[in-house]
Amino acid sequence: MRGLKKAGIVSHFFAFLLFIFSLHLYAFDLGAAQIEEVEGQVLVIDQAGKSRAAIKGSDLLGEEMMETKADSRAVILFEDHSRLQIGPNTKVKLNDPMTEGNNSVMLFVGRIFARIVPRLSEDPIFSVQTLTCTAGVRGTDFEVASGMDGSELVSVEDGEVMVTSDTEELQVKKGEEAEVSNEGKMKKGKRRLRTEQEWEDWLEQREKFFIEHSDQVINNLSRRVDNSRARIKEQDEKLMELKKELAAQAEAGKFFYFKARNKVKQQIRPYTKTLNNLAQANNKLMAADQILARAEEQIQLNPEAYSQEFQDQVSSAREKLNEMNLQGLYRENRKLLKWHFALLAKAAKKYHLEKELFRNLPAKTKQQILKKYQEQRQD
Repeated sequence: MRGLKKAGIVSHFFAFLLFIFSLHLYAFDLGAAQIEEVEGQVLVIDQAGKSRAAIKGSDLLGEEMMETKADSRAVILFEDHSRLQIGPNTKVKLNDPMTEGNNSVMLFVGRIFARIVPRLSEDPIFSVQTLTCTAGVRGTDFEVASGMDGSELVSVEDGEVMVTSDTEELQVKKGEEAEVSNEGKMKKGKRRLRTEQEWEDWLEQREKFFIEHSDQVINNLSRRVDNSRARIKEQDEKLMELKKELAAQAEAGKFFYFKARNKVKQQIRPYTKTLNNLAQANNKLMAADQILARAEEQIQLNPEAYSQEFQDQVSSAREKLNEMNLQGLYRENRKLLKWHFALLAKAAKKYHLEKELFRNLPAKTKQQILKKYQEQRQD
């Protein structure tokens, strides 16, 4: 009797998984974190660009942004009890749990402090992405600041952080910090404890550098946009090749089902990894747009403080991004991610590999699926 009950639960579970995959998993808005504290003026911006006041205790969804104004702060809590403290004048996005292998945020500008609960894992369990680099950790207390000129500062209080740019990789340990230039060059030194004012001064210096070297910074922004577009194209082509292989295996499966099934099974992990690469490249596009938006906001608030040359260069850069339709491109790439995932889910369903696909999904996604299943059972 107990065995029959267990079998029934298992069958219901996989029936639910089939239901999930039939909706391509993207029918759900996956929760990414919860707002634990709010001080001052803090906004949440959804994927459609609509903003709302951040409310203590409310959920944040994947791809939503948080923006703090002057003298404002917020703390968000992840399900593993890791915390992210968001400083003043900061804009950060919670990445989509569907395409990230761990909890992950994109820091556009400003400062965050992360206390990440350690777990046994060979791979990073949390990452902070910026325009210039990625900081990945397995369980660490660390701080990241991102300036308007695209440079970053990673300061490690405890544990260690692996900082990666386009050209370099650097391990930063407890008591150390790494400064990353807007060109991606890294320099490591002893960690310096900074007051709130000193962090503000650092961010102001990066803004000043942007103003005084706007031609260099904007050229770097343009180069990173071009690199990201090329990366997206490259990853899409890889996914299309995997799609062709899946289609070929599906055709062969009419005659050799188990052989085709094994081939599809082998492709699930590289497919999900490529989806992750595509999502990260897409984030770089948004970062360039957000940095320019911050510069435009500053000019609008106090035009007399900026030279006409600087204003013209920012305006010219915006025209170039508008010609690319950067926001539209970002949205199209999100659709591309969903479409590719739908193809993979369809192949997994055809060959009864839902369990294998489930195993290769990010942990956060799995938690959300199980949570939905439990809620549905209670109903």
